[in-house]
Amino acid sequence: MEPDEPARRDDAVPPADGGSSESGRSFTPPSGESHLEEITAHVERCYGPVRRVMHEVISDHVHVDVLIADVAEDHPYITIVTSGMSDLPMQSKDGSPVRCEVMMRLMVNHPLSQEAFADEANYWPIRRLKMIARMPHLLGSSFAAGHTIATDPPEPVHPGSEFCALGLVEPIDPDARTIRTKDGLEIALLQVVPMYREELEWKLKQPTLSALAELYDKETFRVAHKGRPKLRGDDFDRMVLDAYDSMGRGRSVLLIVGIALGVVACADFAVTYFGSERPAWSRFGLGIWLAWSVAEGSRIARWLAILLCLAAVAMGSIVVWKRGFVDPRHLTLIVTVPVYLVCGAVLALHPGVRLWMRHKPKASKKKDAEA
Repeated sequence: MEPDEPARRDDAVPPADGGSSESGRSFTPPSGESHLEEITAHVERCYGPVRRVMHEVISDHVHVDVLIADVAEDHPYITIVTSGMSDLPMQSKDGSPVRCEVMMRLMVNHPLSQEAFADEANYWPIRRLKMIARMPHLLGSSFAAGHTIATDPPEPVHPGSEFCALGLVEPIDPDARTIRTKDGLEIALLQVVPMYREELEWKLKQPTLSALAELYDKETFRVAHKGRPKLRGDDFDRMVLDAYDSMGRGRSVLLIVGIALGVVACADFAVTYFGSERPAWSRFGLGIWLAWSVAEGSRIARWLAILLCLAAVAMGSIVVWKRGFVDPRHLTLIVTVPVYLVCGAVLALHPGVRLWMRHKPKASKKKDAEA
């Protein structure tokens, strides 16, 4: 790692002599406990060696440093990550992460010298990361994956840029999404994605926060670079239509699986009703409720159905293996076990079902953060 280097003084950050900035806004000296060491270790483990730390000269509420990680064999982009946003917890009221840091991916040839920062076209990723890192503490709010940050009306992130908004998504690598500190804290790491106007307009029409993860499903769509592929025009429309077609197929699959589970529940009840003195009313009721809930697209019912299908397959297989088909009622297992196996696999693995579950509208919509 190169010697630590101070960041450029931001106009948006108040002066160090106390009181207020030139705009008259009062500020608060930084507080909280730094996790720079753990964050650095996490970045180096997941993205590449940290070659430089840009220490903030003047801070408000939290002291935000920016780590710059070099490219690695499996990460062909420069990674910049904040350290300081997590010094204080966010005001989380809706299940959002309590502590958070943000990151951005840059092209390997993006200028990052102090001299290059004189040009806002080079410095804007640093400025925007620090702005996002400070916003929850200034506004008493919180950020989560799926939020978008934009002015109203949207303005370029820097003069001449086609990017007019910033989206927050979880990193593609699941191992990179959580930073764990030595004192037991968990810090969420969110990736900042610059957005074109067409992408922002599409996102704001979606009912769920997970839409951004589907929109930027490849790292090439997440790089802060003016040459980044644009998700618009025919390609953008095709992608949206494909997503809706896949969701439609997923919805149809849920209906078919629900009907299949309902038929199996009725068949099971009929066999127990005519073959034993104590009909399995409770099992029949659970089966019908589960079938109806799956057909309705319930997220909880989907996972419960997967577990019960796997349990039914395991129990049915054990019965056939140990007892065979001595009891005529066991003949139904020839049909029910394969049905449960197929239903469980489809609910767990079908891409359309998974997409529908992620985008299924909720009763209450969460609002995007605006700046």
